[in-house]
Amino acid sequence: MDDQQTTDLILEDIVETTRMIGRRGRYVTSVCKTCGTQHKCTLDEFGSKSFLIEQGGLEYVAEMRAWNCCHDGAVPLDGYPEETNVPGVQFS
Repeated sequence: MDDQQTTDLILEDIVETTRMIGRRGRYVTSVCKTCGTQHKCTLDEFGSKSFLIEQGGLEYVAEMRAWNCCHDGAVPLDGYPEETNVPGVQFS
């Protein structure tokens, strides 16, 4: 049974996401607006599977880290971001 409860918060009101390309490649940062903590996801985190990861996968991980920072266990009113389907990679 799922023990998570829907909150009255909307994901985009809590999480601000920025897509970047730096010296070491693509990455995504998401900020938890509740506490101001920045959460980053890079292709390096996926090791040998990094060539399979699209921008959507980086966004999903960064956004979920930012949401779970202060709101772990609560479901946003508008739902979680859509999880990217990548063969051989488990995001949750």
